[in-house]
Amino acid sequence: MVTLSSMVTQTRRPAPWTRSPVLPLFLRPLDREHLPNCLAWFHSDPDVPRFLSWTLPLNTTTTEERWLESMQGSSNDHAFTIIDFESDEHIGNIGIHGIEARTRKGVMGVYLSEPWRGRGLGQLAIRKLLDWCFNVRNLHRVELSVWSYNSRAQKCYLSVGFQQEGVLRDGHFMNGRYWDEEIYGILEEEFRTRA
Repeated sequence: MVTLSSMVTQTRRPAPWTRSPVLPLFLRPLDREHLPNCLAWFHSDPDVPRFLSWTLPLNTTTTEERWLESMQGSSNDHAFTIIDFESDEHIGNIGIHGIEARTRKGVMGVYLSEPWRGRGLGQLAIRKLLDWCFNVRNLHRVELSVWSYNSRAQKCYLSVGFQQEGVLRDGHFMNGRYWDEEIYGILEEEFRTRA
């Protein structure tokens, strides 16, 4: 039986038996070969700096390489590429960060490149990551924050089972004004009842 956990793979291509029109993408650990795409997205897609919650500048090869090394050297941070199954194209990134062993929680982040948005692929990538988080990493909770102006992301997170848990009023400053920071979370039992 093909599970979402089996779709997170470290191989170049997933096993042939995983090919399915229902599973049009898979996750692969982020590696140095993916950094040029990440850097290109940072420079060409205005949504990257608009929606990125990291404060570390990731706009040069050097800072991207440092960021990747910190991810690869950490047991609390896991970054994956989102790969289109048919073309083997790197179409985005997704990860779980700041995993706390005692509370079994982590913070999710996701980016899907512009031509691939609006097709439900972000939802599928999130479900695959959540499956990995709850069934492989044995997390209890995954959380994230989203700026109040990012309505597309809010709808996506709600559709995969996240619940809005709170609002940090004026928690984000962008383009000369303050915006609310909305906090979302999903628990393992909530994910399991939807899976």
